[in-house]
Parts: sequence; structure tokens; C-alpha cells
Amino acid sequence: MNRDGSKVNDMQTMAGDWFVVRSKPRREEYAQRQLIRRGVETFLPRIAERSRSRVEPAVNPLFPGYLFARVDLETQYTSVIWTPGVHSMVAFGGAPVPLEPQVVEFLQERCGAQGLIVATP
Repeated sequence: MNRDGSKVNDMQTMAGDWFVVRSKPRREEYAQRQLIRRGVETFLPRIAERSRSRVEPAVNPLFPGYLFARVDLETQYTSVIWTPGVHSMVAFGGAPVPLEPQVVEFLQERCGAQGLIVATP
């Protein structure tokens, strides 16, 4: 199950490292849905912020334009970069660089099961 509560495709393998995926502008959730359809585990941390003009808090990506994906580069790289809504994978020197697993684990712990951080004044 993904951190946002959605189910992961049965084809998913738990092997792979976490990478940062750059989405097309304002298409983070769409890219996440498309990656899930391809069997890629994803994590899209979001933040709920109160607004003076709204009763309900506004929920937006914590890192606009980016999400995390657990990818086995050998078998899933092409599928990921050609996913609708995905712009690219964050890379240095032309090669995607994996994150330390503790980075994603830390964010997942802070976001909880809903993948949401609630901002309080």
C-alpha cells in the first residue's frame, strides 16, 4: 500500500532505491497515479495549511513539482521517465542519484498514514 493509502500494483517489487522524480508543473498527483499503475511505489508528501480566505485548509505538495519513487533502475527506469506527468528524475552528472532511505522514512513518519503534514500557527 502506498503512503497515501492507495494500493500498489501486484507487479511491484520491493527492490530498488528511493529517487526524486520531477513532475510536470502542478501534475504531482497525476504523475503519482500513473507511476502506481506501472507498479512503482511512490510517496507524495503533502501539507495542509490554513488560509484566511478559506474554511478548509489548503492541501498542496510539500515539495511542489517533486515526488519520491522507489525504483529498480535496471528494470523500471525507462518506464518511469516515460510516465505521463513525469518530467524527469533528479540526476547529477546525467545519472539519477538515489536518496538515503532514512530521508524518505523520516518524511513518512512525519506525514503519517495519509501522507499529510498539518501546519499549525
